[in-house]
Amino acid sequence: MPLIKPHTETRSKERVTTVLAVDCKVSGLPSNRGPNFPLKIGDSFGGRTINVSADGVLINSDYQVDKGTLLDLAISSSEQGKPKTKLTAKVAWSRRNAFDLYGRWAMGMQLVKGKTEDLKNLSIFFKQA
Repeated sequence: MPLIKPHTETRSKERVTTVLAVDCKVSGLPSNRGPNFPLKIGDSFGGRTINVSADGVLINSDYQVDKGTLLDLAISSSEQGKPKTKLTAKVAWSRRNAFDLYGRWAMGMQLVKGKTEDLKNLSIFFKQA
């Protein structure tokens, strides 16, 4: 019987589990695009956050997005009337979900750019969570 190693956390920032609507817009494509990659620059799609941190986000969507793709994200707030948090993220990994829970594909992304105000709002969110 194989030994199962205990999970070691490798993330540098604490992740908070929260499901929020997110609008994604392709802003850059990797040179290693797969042959089945249907999206091009400017295309948009929706998804749901699964967890977020000060430097990354995990979303589920119905689109497979290749590693290295740049996405402009607009994350809806859980508070009525609050503006969306806008960030740019780079897909670090993508894989098919075993179950269609908020989307068929999971994508781990590293945040690479954001307006000072949006990053501040994200920071406040984590302090409250």
